Parts: sequence; C-alpha cells; structure tokens
Amino acid sequence: MRTFSQGAYIETAVAYCGICKDTFYRSLRDGARSQEDCLTKKLSDALWVTQAEIRDLKIIDKAAQGSPDIPARDEAGNLILDAQGF
Repeated sequence: MRTFSQGAYIETAVAYCGICKDTFYRSLRDGARSQEDCLTKKLSDALWVTQAEIRDLKIIDKAAQGSPDIPARDEAGNLILDAQGF
C-alpha cells in the first residue's frame, strides 16, 4: 500500500511486491464482495481510500501550481496574475 500511495500505478506496486497482477485483482474483487472482516476486505477498502486520497492530492497540487484550467483567484473573485501577466 505504501508503494501505491507514493504514486506508483497499481500494476507497478503489485509487481514490486512480487504478486501476480491477476491474483491481486481476483483478491481485490473477492474482498470487495466479502461480508466478513477479512484481510482481502480490508485491502479492498484501503485501496479505494488511498485512490481517493491520491486523486484529491493531485487536484490540490494542480491548483497550487496555478494550472491554466484552474485559475487562481483572490477573496473577491479576481484573477491573480503573475509578474508576466499570466
């Protein structure tokens, strides 16, 4: 989970851990369907939470960098431009 949460793709993180991709996805599906509080259920739940956190951090990072599609604005709603007028 640490490798994945540091930004690696799922397949990369799984390969790094020495787990077959098909085995991982089968366990993930089984865990998502499980009604028991088992290890695969916990893994499935943790993976979805981690994916959401990574997605949110990417959005925050993009906004902090002043991405062109997410313009920076002040409290009054005015665009904030840099020294070059961008």
